[in-house]
Amino acid sequence: MKNLNFLLIRIECCNLSKNSPCRIALIGVRDSIVCEEKEILVEPSESDFDYLESGMTFNELKGKGSFDKHWVELQEIIRKYPLLVATNDGYDADVLYNSIDRFVVQCEPIAENG
Repeated sequence: MKNLNFLLIRIECCNLSKNSPCRIALIGVRDSIVCEEKEILVEPSESDFDYLESGMTFNELKGKGSFDKHWVELQEIIRKYPLLVATNDGYDADVLYNSIDRFVVQCEPIAENG
């Protein structure tokens, strides 16, 4: 298949509320070829952190920057692709939506109307 163009997003969360991502993995595909891979580590607040949810330690994430600090870079990557694919039966989409809402980040519509 040629001409497959999309961005795959996988998010690991560190709490049961699904509003505190700790790792965001992005894989960009252009013309059916992986052309971009990016991993963003996010520092949660200590009160949000639950090792059992993420499998990462708090020290691994300390100093990596909060979700709202990474949002501009994340949104720029998302905008480069015509389709965003979230895995895991909507879990990743839930975490992304809940984090955007929780941190009140400026989130312009990504798809064009029309």
